[in-house]
Amino acid sequence: QWMIVTNFFYRFRMFEGCYRSNKFFANEPKLFVSYATYLTVPFDEKFLESAPHGADIAGAVEFHRICNLTNNMSKAREIIERLNLNEEEFLAVVLLMFWTTEELSVSDEVNPLGGRYRGDILKELYSYYREEMGLDDYAIRLGELMMLMQVFETSTEFNEHFEILRFFNIMTDDNFVYRLQKDLTIS
Repeated sequence: QWMIVTNFFYRFRMFEGCYRSNKFFANEPKLFVSYATYLTVPFDEKFLESAPHGADIAGAVEFHRICNLTNNMSKAREIIERLNLNEEEFLAVVLLMFWTTEELSVSDEVNPLGGRYRGDILKELYSYYREEMGLDDYAIRLGELMMLMQVFETSTEFNEHFEILRFFNIMTDDNFVYRLQKDLTIS
């Protein structure tokens, strides 16, 4: 269902971007904002060098300096660094994010299916902790992963963020990325 994908898109982008930023920019204040694009915190004009003629770069820079999204991503990156997720945990969180559907307007079959898949993922994670990592007391670790997912609920701010970039003429109405995110409506 399209609703599941759109709900997942922004949470995944933010989570994956923060996770990868920690891998590639361990001691640098940089954040991946797309697969190949990163920005430096505090935000500077370099990121906007390719903005179209007539863009309000000064306004966009000022907005980014006080923007909750940039601050939230920096905080999320700190949390991910503290948790030091391995690849298995990263993938488990991604799948759990995808199948968290209770708040969505989806068909009656989707929520039980999502619940079953989340249950299967958690069983595999329990097994992984016991058998692969040798942990008997993994409840705290599992709780940390579940709480981590909540950090990325604020990622719906991405949609608003793109609108503000368009307002400052950083992105035009016909920009591919802008049009793609505009079509991803989150309820």
